Formats: sequence, structure tokens, C-alpha cells
Amino acid sequence: MSKLDKLEDKVMPVADKVANNRYLISIRDGFYLAMPLLIIGAICCLIAYFPAQGFLDFMAGIFGAQWNDFFTVDRKST
Repeated sequence: MSKLDKLEDKVMPVADKVANNRYLISIRDGFYLAMPLLIIGAICCLIAYFPAQGFLDFMAGIFGAQWNDFFTVDRKST
């Protein structure tokens, strides 16, 4: 029996208990549901507050001076 097998025999019972804990399962499921919204919000913040002035001027030239209002709706609503 290798060291990895011994480690697995000791860790797996604890890992099973943690994986089957209903409170941790509910936290995990909550993160699964919130993750798409968090990713969309992060992308909107990156676009609205991009640190290159050339990009901001380019976007303002195409979409108008208030172009970043669309991307900051999520930040303003919280």
C-alpha cells in the first residue's frame, strides 16, 4: 500500500462527511446560482471602468457621452 493510498483512506471519510453536510451543500448551491450574475457584473465593471483613456474615448465616440450608464446599472442598483 502506497503513501497515497494511506492518505486517501484517512482523508476520504472526512471528505465524505463534509461533502454530504446539508448546510455546506446549500452554500455551494447558492454560489452556483449567484456565479453567473457575479461574472456578468464583473465584465460590466471592466468595460465601464477600463483603465485606458483611449478605449473610453472610443466608446464615447461610438455610443455617446453617457455610454457607460448601461454598464453601471448593476453598480448603481445596489
